[in-house]
Amino acid sequence: VSGGASAAMAAAQSVMGTPYKWAGSSPSTGFDCSGLTMWAWARGGRSLPHSSSAQYAATQRISLDQLQPGDLVFFNNPISHVGLYIGGGMMIHSPHTGDVVKISSMASHGSY
Repeated sequence: VSGGASAAMAAAQSVMGTPYKWAGSSPSTGFDCSGLTMWAWARGGRSLPHSSSAQYAATQRISLDQLQPGDLVFFNNPISHVGLYIGGGMMIHSPHTGDVVKISSMASHGSY
């Protein structure tokens, strides 16, 4: 795992339990899905836009068997959700209103 990916994963893990907030991108106010990945990867030294579809457009495609911890995983068609892969088919994400930043199985969230 690269240093940037390790920093991004550590940042995301540090805000677990933070409430979901539409368009949120801060631990003090809450996160939406892309706000979390944008914020976490900023701590890893990479700049990302604040939208799951824009993040998809700004990143490179890889196959599922090439996933490494820290990679972004995208869901649905059209893209409407993003999480941070942590390994073993699991991700950290901010799922939806009424929920919090947490670890979930990628398989339980829909098509990716």
